Amino acid sequence: MTATPGQRERVVWRDLARTAVVLAAVWLATLAVPDAQIAIVSPSLRVALETLRLCVVGLAALVLALPHDQHGSVVRSAFVAALTVIAASSALLGVLPNIVGETTGAFMAPPDPFYPWLASRYVAGALFVSAAVQWPRARMRVYVMVALAAFIALGAALTAVMPPIDDTAARTAMWMVSLELPPLVLFAFGAWLAARHAAADGSALERWLALSLLVGVFTQLQAIRQPDVLGPLVTGTDLLRMISTALLLVGATAQVRQMSRDRVRVMRMQRHELDERDAMVRELARYVSREETFRAVVHHELSTPVATIRAYAHVLGHVDAEDGRWRDALAGLIAEAARLHELIGRIDELRALESADLRCTLRPVRALPLLQDLARYTRALPGPHHVEVRADDVRILADPVRIGQALRNVATNAVRYSPDGGRITMIGEVAGDDRYHLAVVDEGIGIDPDAVGTLLAYAGRGDNVATIDGSGIGLYVARRVAEAHDGRLSIEPNLPAGTRVTIEVGCA
Repeated sequence: MTATPGQRERVVWRDLARTAVVLAAVWLATLAVPDAQIAIVSPSLRVALETLRLCVVGLAALVLALPHDQHGSVVRSAFVAALTVIAASSALLGVLPNIVGETTGAFMAPPDPFYPWLASRYVAGALFVSAAVQWPRARMRVYVMVALAAFIALGAALTAVMPPIDDTAARTAMWMVSLELPPLVLFAFGAWLAARHAAADGSALERWLALSLLVGVFTQLQAIRQPDVLGPLVTGTDLLRMISTALLLVGATAQVRQMSRDRVRVMRMQRHELDERDAMVRELARYVSREETFRAVVHHELSTPVATIRAYAHVLGHVDAEDGRWRDALAGLIAEAARLHELIGRIDELRALESADLRCTLRPVRALPLLQDLARYTRALPGPHHVEVRADDVRILADPVRIGQALRNVATNAVRYSPDGGRITMIGEVAGDDRYHLAVVDEGIGIDPDAVGTLLAYAGRGDNVATIDGSGIGLYVARRVAEAHDGRLSIEPNLPAGTRVTIEVGCA
């Protein structure tokens, strides 16, 4: 469960207050019991302690420098630079001189490492102030380089200007105490600043950094009482510095774990976003496919009555006005123009052919006139064909426009795949259980029974009609219309030659 900003703030300040109380109690206890102070002369232990501190503080600086969701870059850069200066003071003033001292048998240190050590505290404290006032943004390496240069320059200046510190009385003099108080205040300020950012951003490392800097405040106080700094003498001041180091190690470890959890969470969010994007792409692809199908269906359905009108016009242009076919062609023109007008008016319904909720308005319709109208349509198609109707004249439940649309598609296929002079029969018969069969039977090239599923799919065509023009949409539309009538469309061979296509609907 993720803590709220208010909960984080209470926890951070509570931990800071508890640590301050414990440290104050321990420090006051050492004042009351002077003999409890630690003092061990051991250059090897000094090297080990400073090497450990160098590694831990460097690790904390490195982790804090890694990109993660935290405060602004100015604050992060300032904290990284401050930790780098503290690590450098351990390396230059605690590790190298003592290693040289152990190697040569003599402690090779600067005239007194106290002033450079004090300079590192001044520079680190100044960096905390720079983070607080939000100075103009700069790259992290610029902060680090400037901080290191300031540390070296200030340490050299203090060593050159200030008198040497060669006895305990001089180290505890009032003027020396006054030099050590500013970094103490600056470290306290740094602890407050780190705690504030930890409360605001939930950074684990900054939370523990605040505690570490708070220990640094008491380290500065203890250094006033036991002034020997970074030399071969290990004192209670070094114990506090190790506690500060341990807190930084815990913070760096916690921050790495937090970053790992954040990375996993971000990866999950990215995966979720990718899944949503993939779903959107698939939906767009389906939409494009539906639009392409819709355009193909519209083209097919509107081209059928237009072709019929052209056929009727061809008849009118080649027969005498006294010929009976002239009157049939004229009636056909009027009927097809009306159907075309209705199809155009129902263009939105054509789009529904590709939707799952295609609906037809069913009403009682006489079957015989419906098939007779289909026969007139078929006779007007190009090519000489013998068309006849055999039907039981009963009432069926149908949408006359939709069922006529489906039957015309079937009849168009019958003409297209039948030889000239072939017989095409429109059959209507009661099939029992209040069902009625509307069938178109031809004597054409027939079908492969194994290809029925392909023929009823969108744009599906049989292998035996590859050389004949066609879109493969007609039977698909007819199947959808039959299903919208709570019926079905079936295809079967008409032996010895041809095909029988049947649309089953209900009787009224």
